[in-house]
Amino acid sequence: MKMTGPGLLLALSMAAAAQAGEQLRDFHETAGLQLSGAGPWYRLELPFAAHLAASHADLRDLRVFDANGQAQAYALIPASSERVDQEQEHGVRWFPLRGPADTQDVPALRVERNTSGTLIELSDAAPADAGLQLRGWLLDASAIEAPLVRLTLDWSGAEEGFQRFSIEASDDLQHWRRWGDGQLARLSFADERIEQRQVELPGQRARYLRLLWQSPLPAPQLQSVTLRSRRQDQQPAPLVWSEPLAARASGDGRFQWQLPLTLPLQRLRVA
Repeated sequence: MKMTGPGLLLALSMAAAAQAGEQLRDFHETAGLQLSGAGPWYRLELPFAAHLAASHADLRDLRVFDANGQAQAYALIPASSERVDQEQEHGVRWFPLRGPADTQDVPALRVERNTSGTLIELSDAAPADAGLQLRGWLLDASAIEAPLVRLTLDWSGAEEGFQRFSIEASDDLQHWRRWGDGQLARLSFADERIEQRQVELPGQRARYLRLLWQSPLPAPQLQSVTLRSRRQDQQPAPLVWSEPLAARASGDGRFQWQLPLTLPLQRLRVA
């Protein structure tokens, strides 16, 4: 392989142990290493050919030399699985919560579900024109199976400034747990405008969220609501494959591969 950057060479020796004053000519197998980036440290995948050429399964006879033939320090790091975060945006339905403007009582709800268990109607026990104020909103997140990490709102009909509200979560619309407070902001001056539409959530699962605005401020009219969920998956360590290996065929239909030493093989692929 062509060497780039400062130039490093991977070498494998026939010696059983490291020897003082080793030189490149002491090694029977070499391969160029392609580098990218500014360094001074580089992380490279060890080619499978190095395992086949080594005299020891633990690669004690592997060395790294620069373009001037000087041995370089290195470390062998076994591949490991890694955690991958997958985020997704979800549009959700929302329902008004109305109650008296002069009380902190939570608005009463009437809930109906269809045969599949999906929320199809939610309203207060009294009509909207019975002297009640829009106190908040209930969000239906029952279709989201992953933990919730962010809430994004867009609204209209509210004065500019800051609006604070409480956030509660429930799985049955009967028992609620507090998820903290949120704050919306919309400020404008001259031709400049500042908006704060996002609220971070604790990364837990919930079927429903209840947003209640601080009294005596009425809740704004929502135009859109999205929730962001995050799922964590564990990705296994990547496999390193060899080039196709020639087999020795026997007369009884068997094929045999002779490896130079014991290798920690995990998978075999036959074409």
